[in-house]
Amino acid sequence: NPDVSPQFRGYHLPLKGILRVSSSRGVAEAPFRTLLPIPPRYAFRLGISDPATGKLLSAHEVAQYLRIEDQEGREITPELTMQPEGPGRVLLVGNIAPGVPGKPLQLRLVWETPLRVFSVQVGSLLREGTVEPQLANVFAPKLRTEGTIEIFFPENTPKGQDGLRYNPQYYELRLPENRPPQADFVLVDDEMSHFRATVFDATSSSDADGVITDYWWWSSDSRFPDTHALKLAHAFNASGIIPVTLEVQDDRKTTSRIEREVAVDATRDIGGRNVTIPPAFVRPQTVRYEVEVLTADYEGAGTDA
Repeated sequence: NPDVSPQFRGYHLPLKGILRVSSSRGVAEAPFRTLLPIPPRYAFRLGISDPATGKLLSAHEVAQYLRIEDQEGREITPELTMQPEGPGRVLLVGNIAPGVPGKPLQLRLVWETPLRVFSVQVGSLLREGTVEPQLANVFAPKLRTEGTIEIFFPENTPKGQDGLRYNPQYYELRLPENRPPQADFVLVDDEMSHFRATVFDATSSSDADGVITDYWWWSSDSRFPDTHALKLAHAFNASGIIPVTLEVQDDRKTTSRIEREVAVDATRDIGGRNVTIPPAFVRPQTVRYEVEVLTADYEGAGTDA
């Protein structure tokens, strides 16, 4: 265990020994002494939490979009190795600056995605007897978070070059809060089918800080199809009231749903023509009213209140 003395750029390990050289003329020996430089290895742990899911991003996602800058604004990300630790933590290790005992090293961490592209089913098309989904791309805004951390001069030793002799500090960045999407839909007559089908249209659904990436329709009534699409056209074989649920999901996997009862009609022949009564939302059985009564004091009119 030779002594190790910290220097400005890391450690210098003094080594002593004997150099022996053999030849046909004999053996020659000479003592030597040298300093073996050991660069400092800074290390820290990092996680990025997403309040939309209540979980940490995967280690792969953290490493994919992470940028690290030193105090002068120089990017030093390539000088660090990243190793996953568990489901959402990354261990970063590297000789990224001179080692100065007692003086913290400030780093700026920036995590930012590019524009994110999602493929959304907007409808379906009947082609040669086969129903084919119609897809469209939507673009979600970038996700970004940043912060500044301080890490201190590492305490690694010559024996610790293959492993850390101390427990690196854990830091956590947090993505912005996510506003949930708003589910909504309207009923439209399908002129293309000569009003024989009802169109359920979710175009009025919205997401204030992102985009909607999935529209899911379903019902407890088997007459209604379970499908994913922005618009759904369906012809009913019987009249009735059907509960319809629409659930939407945004680009950060937050969902919202709305359920409404819809009165639908089957196509029937009236006077040789196919006729379908347009669909309509069913009003709730309980209706609340607020009544405001204004009175005045007219002498002798009996209206004093």
